[in-house]
Amino acid sequence: MGREDFIPHQYDSAKRQEIFAHFRAQFLTKTRDEWAEIFAGTDACVTPVLTWTEAAEGAHLRARSTVVHRNG
Repeated sequence: MGREDFIPHQYDSAKRQEIFAHFRAQFLTKTRDEWAEIFAGTDACVTPVLTWTEAAEGAHLRARSTVVHRNG
């Protein structure tokens, strides 16, 4: 994301606030789904955080019959 200068400071607690503020500002510029598309196919451990409804209706949980919907 254009801040290779942060790499040597990734474990530096004195720089943590600055690094966090930068990435927070960057992530706020796009939606969750836009970021998921950007990171898709990359070598990064990124996955969207789903709402309860999205998770319950998602293909993964349906395939596993993990969520059971009951009436009443």
